[in-house]
Amino acid sequence: MIQKGFILTSTFLSLVLVGCNIISHPDPTPTPTTIPLASSELPVLEGKNVVASGEIVPARFVHLGFDQNGSVERVDFQEDQKVEQGQLLAQLENLENLESQVTAAELELLTAQQELDSLYKGNDMAQVVAFQKIVEANRIIGDTKFRLDYLNLPITFQNLDTIEAIELAKKNYEQARTNFEPFKFRSSSDPRRKELVDELERARSDFNSAMRMLELEADLLEAQVNLKESEQEYELLQDGPDPDKVTLAQARIKNAEAQLAVALNALEGSKLTAPISGTLVSLDIYPGQTVLAGDQI
Repeated sequence: MIQKGFILTSTFLSLVLVGCNIISHPDPTPTPTTIPLASSELPVLEGKNVVASGEIVPARFVHLGFDQNGSVERVDFQEDQKVEQGQLLAQLENLENLESQVTAAELELLTAQQELDSLYKGNDMAQVVAFQKIVEANRIIGDTKFRLDYLNLPITFQNLDTIEAIELAKKNYEQARTNFEPFKFRSSSDPRRKELVDELERARSDFNSAMRMLELEADLLEAQVNLKESEQEYELLQDGPDPDKVTLAQARIKNAEAQLAVALNALEGSKLTAPISGTLVSLDIYPGQTVLAGDQI
């Protein structure tokens, strides 16, 4: 028990104490007029003593006890010692384990908060990436269309789709090779050989152009698909992170906060500190003693 006391000494006292440090303020009354007395009218106390008796009680007193069961590890004060508010009086065992639990709970709370923050930050970054994909897909589409528009194709291919054009170019190329085969060992100055070589070269060029058109159209189709997907992704990201993931992260934060509160309460419950400054008038514990929660010590 901690006691905070005081002693008032005077020849004449007029004092009213109201319990538990509460002072009552009476209603104000008019100040009376003082009438001086003649010296002969003053009381004379010759050879007499005024004797008064009373009981000195503490202005505040507190009974203390631990908030949890445990074994006492240390006691830092003795009876009749002065203590200051907030000073540690005694400590239960298992302090390091309790402190590690607090640290672990703080780490879990920090990790959970970072996870939630990363969801929003990641969503912002994902929007940037999606927008960049949209820009890139549009660039590829424009560039590919330009190349298709200026692709050199024979007139016979213009009314055909790409597959039909490739089939026709392949057929013409195979026919040109067949026509050239009997003349390939003739002199390069042979007019017929030169004519067949030119036909073979044109057929090969037409076939390459048809294949190039197929490649460009494939690039165009891929870019258009990427553009559509990127636009859909960007649209979804406008609404923020995945609600299910946000809910899970928020639940994790609440759980971490609850764990931290429990760990802090356990840590504080293992310590006995002075709630006020005063004198320690009674101490009923010693190191190694087992105490129960709520026991007055």
